[in-house]
Amino acid sequence: MKTSESINKTQKTLKEATKMKKTILTTVLTITVLFIFSTVSYAQVHSNHAGFNAMAALAEKENRAKEQKATADKDKKTASKITVVDDDEKKHLICPKETGREKEMKC
Repeated sequence: MKTSESINKTQKTLKEATKMKKTILTTVLTITVLFIFSTVSYAQVHSNHAGFNAMAALAEKENRAKEQKATADKDKKTASKITVVDDDEKKHLICPKETGREKEMKC
């Protein structure tokens, strides 16, 4: 009986060892698969994020160009409204007409 008991214990030990190996392998496989999926999904999100950054940079560049053009157009309009005053006209702008006390002013 001792040999049959010993064989049974050995068989139980082997079965337990096999179960333990299967459990460990299943756990390692699950962790590996999760790691691979998380790495792939991170890479996809990261690459898409870079694409969105590039598109945002282009849009910002276009907006800046439009603003600069609008400012330049505004400056042209302002410059076209400026008139040059010659010396005779300056006197009329600076000095009041000669009436009464204002005759004393020298221009």
